[in-house]
Amino acid sequence: MVDIIPAILEGSFVEIENKLARVKGHARTVQLDVCDGVFTTAITWPYVSAPAEGKSFNYEESFKKIVAEEAEMPFWEDIDIELDLMVANAKRLLPDLLHIGPTRVVLHLASLTKPIDDMHSIARSIPGMVEIGLAVLPDADMNVVSSIIDERLISFVQCMGISEVGVQGSVVDESVLEKTCNNLRFLREKFPTLVLSVDGGVNMSTAKALTDAGATRLVSGSAIFSAESVQKAVAQMQSVI
Repeated sequence: MVDIIPAILEGSFVEIENKLARVKGHARTVQLDVCDGVFTTAITWPYVSAPAEGKSFNYEESFKKIVAEEAEMPFWEDIDIELDLMVANAKRLLPDLLHIGPTRVVLHLASLTKPIDDMHSIARSIPGMVEIGLAVLPDADMNVVSSIIDERLISFVQCMGISEVGVQGSVVDESVLEKTCNNLRFLREKFPTLVLSVDGGVNMSTAKALTDAGATRLVSGSAIFSAESVQKAVAQMQSVI
């Protein structure tokens, strides 16, 4: 069965907690989007302002408590967290972010200067029990992606269904959707057993095309949380694929 993963992109810890409460019991895994305001235009929790080299991080108070081990993520026993790191310097930011206790971490190819070298370096800073995924834009070089997979640095690829990361609710661009499907087909043919996820542009109208192209996980934010019931939205998405 294809996994449906609700995505949370929020600047407020209160809103994150509210959405986690809505998901509890209806999805085992949630993707928490982390935007630093450098790699993305958006800034999300846990940052109050964009990280700057050589300066201390300006964290929201709730995250300071998590880093100090004075608090834990809400519903941590019931919901696994997949961190989608839409950040410019993942290696620098990861030590604190790992206090969230993710089961998966997603790194973005477009944020890497020397993809294979950078991935090796970042992977060494991530605990072995945490899965590592690589997010790739629709126009990404699939040969580079293939090389990273061949290095056994990642356990899944997240194909982006949108051209600009760090936003939710974008209108689906059919040309972008086709590029995403082509990337899925390429990877599925070359790596038959690889887990393929899609994030961005995932809704009731696009879900089947994406799974037909090879996706085994669908990450969806607005299509899930704009519905009256998360449970019904997840069930409806399962029904259309």
